[in-house]
Order: sequence, then structure tokens, then C-alpha cells
Amino acid sequence: MDNIKAIYKLVSMCHIEEDWATLNFLQWFVKEQTGEENLAISLLDKIKNADGERATDDALYVFDKDLEKSHAM
Repeated sequence: MDNIKAIYKLVSMCHIEEDWATLNFLQWFVKEQTGEENLAISLLDKIKNADGERATDDALYVFDKDLEKSHAM
């Protein structure tokens, strides 16, 4: 079971049990997991735009600089 499915299962259980304190605690994990998934999708899109496995050195350099900028924030 991947992380987000496990987290969503816990969230669902919190709703059923009306355990609002645990639900509130889990919201951080939901936000963190979805943020990481969005980052991964964004990186995949960027490498695809750079032509994936056939990317030129110049395209990979631009991709690397873009990564550097996004992690500097």
C-alpha cells in the first residue's frame, strides 16, 4: 500500500470514528504527501520537456539550474 492510500485510510477511519483530534493531526501528513507528489509530477513533466532519456547536455543543464532555483526558495 502506498503512503497516500494508507494516510487516506486513516483519515477515513477518523471520519467514521469522529476522531477529530487525530484527523487534525493527519492533515499535516496529507498536505506533505500531496506536496511531494505534486513535486514529483512537476519534475517528471520538466524532464519530459527536456526530451527524457534523449535530453541533450544543454537541456539537462537548464533542468539542473531550474531544480537549483526551486530548492533555493
